[in-house]
Amino acid sequence: MILLDSNIIIYSLSPRFQQVREFLKGKSVFCSVISKTEVLGYSKLSQNELNGFVKLFDALPIDHCFPSTRTFAPVIKILLKPF
Repeated sequence: MILLDSNIIIYSLSPRFQQVREFLKGKSVFCSVISKTEVLGYSKLSQNELNGFVKLFDALPIDHCFPSTRTFAPVIKILLKPF
């Protein structure tokens, strides 16, 4: 199975990147709920783009699993430090 990053998802619907669609055709793919949120949360999506992504996500398996907080604890500590 191939985990799709949000950029690959965006490129997959662009007419300029047909090679992305060709590469993914027939492969077992999925994305994370984080990638779905990133793509659908972009404020400058046109209505046509939004409709295309919604259709794609309706057909795409979505992984809703999150790593444990313990995994991210060191990163969270760094991000919360005052500059």
